[in-house]
Amino acid sequence: MKNRHTLKMKQSVIWAYIAPGVIWYAFMVIVPLCIMTGMSFFDWRSVIDNKFIGLENFKELMEDRIFKTALLNNIKIILICLVGQVGLGFIVSLLVNSKVLRFAKVHRVAIFLPVILSTVVVGFMWSIVYNNDFGIINAFLRAVGREELARSWLDNSEQVVFLLAVPLIWQYIGYNMVIFLAGLQGIAAEVLESAAIDGANALQRARYITMPLMKNTFFVVIMLCISGNMKIFDHIYIMTNGGPGSSSMVLALYAYKMSFGASRFGYANAVSVSILVISLILIAGLKLVLKEEKNE
Repeated sequence: MKNRHTLKMKQSVIWAYIAPGVIWYAFMVIVPLCIMTGMSFFDWRSVIDNKFIGLENFKELMEDRIFKTALLNNIKIILICLVGQVGLGFIVSLLVNSKVLRFAKVHRVAIFLPVILSTVVVGFMWSIVYNNDFGIINAFLRAVGREELARSWLDNSEQVVFLLAVPLIWQYIGYNMVIFLAGLQGIAAEVLESAAIDGANALQRARYITMPLMKNTFFVVIMLCISGNMKIFDHIYIMTNGGPGSSSMVLALYAYKMSFGASRFGYANAVSVSILVISLILIAGLKLVLKEEKNE
């Protein structure tokens, strides 16, 4: 009887610690999510001008050319960032963690430094880099006598998405590096040393030992990359505002324009719901692929 009473007391203490966090999470995430989902079923233009229209907003999304362009741009940015943020982040973490690179702590700080910068600052900074008149790229081309290659980089609709992905890679590669470094700390040094003694070079050790042992870390980093780039907004808004035309439009920016530009709050919430649903589908697909590989 005493043991049962003690167990109940412990459970009560545990719930007392957990409850504030759960309540705060529900208030800040679950409740707004439910409100957003509910509003997506309305033609909501103001507090007094709203009408329930069911799935009409989502039907319109399926025929919306700009929405399709924005979704495709998000997918392009994700694919580019998977190579840049995840791939380069892993390579950089291996270099920083190795004994070959000197002053590793200095490099680690320098690579992580962009992460703490405001996304607005990064957007303005890279706008200057790409500027036609005083941008660093064009200044370099003129300095080496290749002025004919200088151009207004962000005005080219065919390459603007790639150019916008570069600042994202530059800013967040250090964030992924830190996560990978944490994963590398969990691998016993004896395993890698044994492989080196057996004749495995650095590339082989990374491919056949490090990567398989860090599969869960890769899943976390890729998941963060997908979710982060599905809701990317600040960089695009500052650098191009979705232009030229709608060639660099992304879903979060389109939801913003529909909400505060066109006062179509219900339709904007439908776009936001689509961001959540598509992100969950992509992450679930990733998890399914990794699970099948693990079973094999």
